[in-house]
Amino acid sequence: MNRLKSYGWIAVTVAALLPVGAGAGEAPRLVRMTLKACVDRALEVNPEVRAAAYDVAAAGAKLDEVRAARFLPRFELTQYFGPSPAARGDINTARSDWGDLSVFERTEISLVQPLYTWGKGRAAQDAAAAGVAVQTAGVDRRRANLVLRVKELYYGLLLVRQLYDAAVESRDD
Repeated sequence: MNRLKSYGWIAVTVAALLPVGAGAGEAPRLVRMTLKACVDRALEVNPEVRAAAYDVAAAGAKLDEVRAARFLPRFELTQYFGPSPAARGDINTARSDWGDLSVFERTEISLVQPLYTWGKGRAAQDAAAAGVAVQTAGVDRRRANLVLRVKELYYGLLLVRQLYDAAVESRDD
């Protein structure tokens, strides 16, 4: 399956590098690129590399959040509300009057500032920093895989051109 993907990429690259007609009656435009130009262009436009860079940014934001949690208190405000019918009777003989609706509302406020966390904060910060390192390594891995694929395609295209020239030369003899 991997070889099929590779051949598919070679076909796409060959088609992309063949002369392209700009319009009817115009001479075809030939684009020549060096290996370095191909690699630079691929790194510039590849969505996998961009996505990996965003993953690094997200991991960095998580690290900033963990660092801020050491000094800033956590504040939560929870509010519930909804319709509530009028209730009559006790727990055994309760009846609800749905014609007489009112609004039920409850608000909870919580402010938490840990004084000492017995190492939880430091461990969370270490884990978040390791997450940033992992995501950065993921970007490097994706970039290296992309460079490898581009080089395989580039040299595959050179091989195809040499084989084609050899076939034409042998046919002429």
